[in-house]
Amino acid sequence: MESTQRVLSLLVLCFLMGTMLVSGQSATNVRATYHNYNPQNINWDYNKASVYCATWDANQPLSWRKKYAWTAFCGPVGPRGRDSCGKCLT
Repeated sequence: MESTQRVLSLLVLCFLMGTMLVSGQSATNVRATYHNYNPQNINWDYNKASVYCATWDANQPLSWRKKYAWTAFCGPVGPRGRDSCGKCLT
């Protein structure tokens, strides 16, 4: 019986810790956009695609543009505008 209580307590603890981790990864007032500009068809030309980060990153080397594509995060905290360009969203 004592063994069953320990297992149950451990499961409850794991559940609570998992819940806290998930809730720590949320945000409100977040603006997310998706821009499928088919980069391979236009040689990763940010200006031709009119992507947000083109203002700052259009002149980056082709290898850089292929690596980062167009990613930006616009949220209530963290980098905004230019500082959000080239950030990976995972």
